Amino acid sequence: MQQIKLTITTFILILLVLLPAQQIQSSDGLNCLDQYGNQVDWFIMWKLPSAVSSGKQFMYIDSDSREHILLDNLNDIDSPLIRTIAQIKTPDDDKFGVYWNDSHYGTDYTKDYGHTKGFIGGNKKSGFIMNHSAPAYPHFDDNGIPFLEVFNPQLKYGQHFFCFSTDLSEIDKYANNFMLNKPFVFKESYVGQNVKQQLPNLQLMSQGHYYPGTKLIKDISTLDGLQILQFSKSGDYEVMFYDKVVTPKLQRNLFVENWGSPQEEPDCDVRFQTKSNLYIYWDDQYQYEFTNDHSKFAITETGDFVCFGDINRQNSQNVRGGGTNCFQNKIVHDLLKKIMPLQQICVFGEYYQ
Repeated sequence: MQQIKLTITTFILILLVLLPAQQIQSSDGLNCLDQYGNQVDWFIMWKLPSAVSSGKQFMYIDSDSREHILLDNLNDIDSPLIRTIAQIKTPDDDKFGVYWNDSHYGTDYTKDYGHTKGFIGGNKKSGFIMNHSAPAYPHFDDNGIPFLEVFNPQLKYGQHFFCFSTDLSEIDKYANNFMLNKPFVFKESYVGQNVKQQLPNLQLMSQGHYYPGTKLIKDISTLDGLQILQFSKSGDYEVMFYDKVVTPKLQRNLFVENWGSPQEEPDCDVRFQTKSNLYIYWDDQYQYEFTNDHSKFAITETGDFVCFGDINRQNSQNVRGGGTNCFQNKIVHDLLKKIMPLQQICVFGEYYQ
């Protein structure tokens, strides 16, 4: 009996030692942050267009919530976007911040690079990957420090921001895959001296490297184990990205919310169809047509897949690199299916206008 008590006591002591260590390890990393500054495995923001809002209001949901909420200002200091990017604002030997965007203030080179937008940040412990749709974000001052806010004209249209937290090995894997997209990486990007060895591919990406090919579909894991399918295509692979890359892999009908006027016709004469979404309806106050939305997200008709990416469903973008990130989540899928009430129509394998 005494031996059993001793064993139980020893086990409890081990737990007391190990649990705080895990919490410290988590808190030491740089991850996606919610509006309170808490670390979350992922979050999604849908900025509302100025036609129906202030242009700064946004809908928000994260890995710790069961439903979305409306928040007032994505440029507030406590906005999840601002809290997250602020962690990498100042270059540091123990941190990394790599930014890319095919649209940049004062330049015009979009057709030479992939239609990609986002940034990656972190430190020696962990990091985050942010995919978004806002052109020219972030903008930098003359000292290479980013302005955290989203400026006009990006406030006019709807935009999305999808962030997920992960470890350095997954970040480097993501960077390796992403170089196929040929992103335009900002010169203000940095990979600190003390993390370069752990991130050889991110280092190459930060220097503007890319490689030829067609497409890649790879698994990426978040810190909490969520499996994300990272889809990448090069500009040399001249196909409709969603129709010919994403839908065949997911093996389900796909509805795509994206920028484009007029919309490309749906892909009807196939087993699994791809259609553009035409309308967003959050509620009676916040509803708008696709012409007011610059976001790029998609859902499968069944199976709970949701995708957040950076390329549009347009023939003109077949010659551009780009991609999307898909995962299964019933809560987010049910939400998006509810707010996407109207898609293009296929009848007997043909587009019905």
